[in-house]
Amino acid sequence: MASKRDLKKHLNYLIIDVVEEAYNVQLSNPKKIEESDNFIDSVLEFHDTVITRINEAKNKADFRPIREEIEQKAMDFFQDVQNMY
Repeated sequence: MASKRDLKKHLNYLIIDVVEEAYNVQLSNPKKIEESDNFIDSVLEFHDTVITRINEAKNKADFRPIREEIEQKAMDFFQDVQNMY
C-alpha cells in the first residue's frame, strides 16, 4: 500500500465483504441472526481500531504490521462466517 488512503480503502473493501457475507447468513438461516449481529459488531469494532492505528501511523514503515494484521484478520473473519453456515 502506498498511502493511508489506499490502506483505508483496502480495509473498507474487506470489511464490506465480510459484513455482506454475515448478512447472507442471516438471510439463509434466520436462527443465526443474533450470532451474526454479534459477529458484525466485532468486525466493526476491529475496523474502528485499525482506522485509528492507520491515522496514528507516522510513516510507510508503520503500515506493514497494520496491513499484515488486516490480511490475517480478514482470513479469520471469512472463516468465522463460513462456520456460521
